[in-house]
Amino acid sequence: MTGLILFVALIVLSIRYPGTDSWMNILLNTFGIPLYSKPETRTGLQYSGVLSLILLLTSIAFFNMSLSRHRLLLFIVFMILLTNVPDWLVSSYQRMFASGVYALELKPEEIRCSFKLEGETYNGQCQLPVRNYSASQVAARAVLQPPKHEGHPLAGAIIHLPTLELLPHDRTRYNAEFKLPVTGNPGMESGELSGFSITLIDKKHSRTWEQ
Repeated sequence: MTGLILFVALIVLSIRYPGTDSWMNILLNTFGIPLYSKPETRTGLQYSGVLSLILLLTSIAFFNMSLSRHRLLLFIVFMILLTNVPDWLVSSYQRMFASGVYALELKPEEIRCSFKLEGETYNGQCQLPVRNYSASQVAARAVLQPPKHEGHPLAGAIIHLPTLELLPHDRTRYNAEFKLPVTGNPGMESGELSGFSITLIDKKHSRTWEQ
């Protein structure tokens, strides 16, 4: 019973909603615990990963005490559940209860944004894979904020993309263009954006994802 409780707790803490942080990370932040051993650069030992591993191994140990065989199979089943159940729980909640931006699925790691210098303007294009789980149409504004890398021509800029309009249960790759005036030394004529944050805003709420 203890092993089951620990494993269910691990699944719940692995949920990533409404943003990209897991509930484990949110819990650590709530208690003022840094997520990394080097928090200033977000590198080093990841404490949430260590805690997740401890919970997983402890729950498996409790199950092993009550099982005499099929332990390898149990481990495989645990890993499959841990990988898939958190996302399934989120999508199920979005289908049944969520509305507006809370019903949208956005995978920041699949977003592609590029830009090119043309005269005194940076012309860019972004491709956003978005899914609307709700039974209602959703309209949301998208705001992109590139990382503040020193020397990057778009560092510190705020990019407003055209409004996304998604039909009920729609799944699409939203293509949006943007224009930004050149400020200071251009530095580079073209490139791609990475490591940015993106916020979707409807009439009442907003959600932010980190790439």
